[in-house]
Amino acid sequence: MYTSLIYNVNVATSITSQGRALISSATMLFESFLANNVKFGSINEVLQFIDNIISERPYRKYKDCNVIESDISLEDCFAKVILSCGWNWIPNWDEMEIVWNVLSHLDREDINRIYYKNNLYEFMSNGKPLNLVKKMLHNLKAPLLNSLDIPEEIQDDIKEFASLLKEYVYYRYMYIDRIDRCDNMIKSVVMISDTDSTIISLDAWYRFIVQQINGEELRIANYYPDAFIEDKNWRSCIDFAPKKYDYDFINEEVIDGGFNLNEEESSPTKNVRFSIINILAYVLDILINDYMIEFCKRNHSVTDKSKAPGEHELNRPCKIIMKNEFLFKRLLTTAAKKNYASIVELQEGNLIPEKKQLDTKGIEVFTKSTKTETTREALKKILMEDILKSPEINQLQVIKDIVIFEKQIVNSVRSGSKEFFKPAKIKSTSSYDDPMRNQGIKGAVVWNAIRQGTVLEGIDLSERNAIDIAKVKINRLTAENIKDSYPDIYRNIINLFDEDDNAPDAYTIEIDKKTGKEKKKDNRTFKGSIDAISIPKDTPVPEWLKEFIDYDTIVEDNIKGFPYESIGIQRLDKNHVTYTNIIKL
Repeated sequence: MYTSLIYNVNVATSITSQGRALISSATMLFESFLANNVKFGSINEVLQFIDNIISERPYRKYKDCNVIESDISLEDCFAKVILSCGWNWIPNWDEMEIVWNVLSHLDREDINRIYYKNNLYEFMSNGKPLNLVKKMLHNLKAPLLNSLDIPEEIQDDIKEFASLLKEYVYYRYMYIDRIDRCDNMIKSVVMISDTDSTIISLDAWYRFIVQQINGEELRIANYYPDAFIEDKNWRSCIDFAPKKYDYDFINEEVIDGGFNLNEEESSPTKNVRFSIINILAYVLDILINDYMIEFCKRNHSVTDKSKAPGEHELNRPCKIIMKNEFLFKRLLTTAAKKNYASIVELQEGNLIPEKKQLDTKGIEVFTKSTKTETTREALKKILMEDILKSPEINQLQVIKDIVIFEKQIVNSVRSGSKEFFKPAKIKSTSSYDDPMRNQGIKGAVVWNAIRQGTVLEGIDLSERNAIDIAKVKINRLTAENIKDSYPDIYRNIINLFDEDDNAPDAYTIEIDKKTGKEKKKDNRTFKGSIDAISIPKDTPVPEWLKEFIDYDTIVEDNIKGFPYESIGIQRLDKNHVTYTNIIKL
């Protein structure tokens, strides 16, 4: 970045390009290894893939008869290769015939290896690798929380398991168009990627293994020693949280929904889930670092004297190291870049306390300082209970809880509370080029003008002030509501509008650039209406102001930005005015 103290214009572009190439390479590995999602883009890529696998023949350690249950047929291998095509290219009959002819001249071992490359779950259907996973889960004395710290009882098994996947499934060759693919391909397992990191989904792996161990008893499933509970907050007691409320849309009222229990998960337990995921994370750690070595070697930053692929003897150590850092239980993405919310359960093998598991990145409704703390906490509660921790996302329940919160906001404001007003801090007017363009300053001017003749505290615009901004609807018509009850306030409002309307520069004449004709420009500050007023921090809401409160806008300001679209809730777009009761026209 040009803002860096060590910014060098001569190498900045190449550094950015290398960073993009590196994370794109990591993405390609995860997509290919976990989902076979890096599709062939030409007949040349297909033939190169076959040739690369055949070239590994001298370095193979395992015999197929000891690993796989039966040989793969030529037809199945051919189908797997053809179904792996699809990156802006579909093979025609002549190209498919070339692939068939090439495969038909290979021996049985090569056919097996081609079939299982980037075919994780087909390979895991064989007895040897699957039994190794089951054996590790049975032998674990404690849950596996850190893929970089393997307990002694499974060290030999997990090393053999990693060796099997590395030889049979791992495809260690680079994709020349990795940046283009990473930018444009539809991902299967890579959820979010940044400059130097990527978040991948291992949900398919977890569900696959759960199906295989269904009904088996594992001692780690009930591993809850007292010290573990006290020191690591491993298991919180079932407690009676505040009552769960429901909403009756017909009568438009909040109803009692009983108690909301924080129940422990049913089978499989967290212990089992952590262990299943970290077994594969151990393998991925080995593979991604081998891939990074290969990346550096091809960029001439590592000297490689190895004889076998994947085994490197380096004169210069590889500077690129990737490791497993977090385990997320669930992650909610949005349409905006770097905007997501997640439940973080583990960080480098350490359990995260339940109260600190929610992590929101970039979503303003949860992070913006102009949102009140009460609003942020209430919306986070809905996010956690209805979306991130709910086994199934119930869209109607989300809407109900939002409506209940809206009712809470309205009732709070009606009671005279400023809890849901917009908090802000304003500097002195001399700090702004055009002070009246600042909502807080403009609202303070309104407050000072209207409160004249009352005991209410004014706002000194020559100093810094902490204020609460209330959204209101004040115009000449609505002001009539307080004409009899608060005649002095009414007079101040009318005087403010009169002064604004009669100012010397209230209206000016200018030339329209498009038509060349004169037009009247409205320069009034308020233009006959006031939509916000600033109240000093320690000043209560006066009774006369309650007549003008804009409840709808206050509610909208508090709840806008909640990620409705991410869970499939479509809201009416105010920019479009034509709707039916079914579709937007």
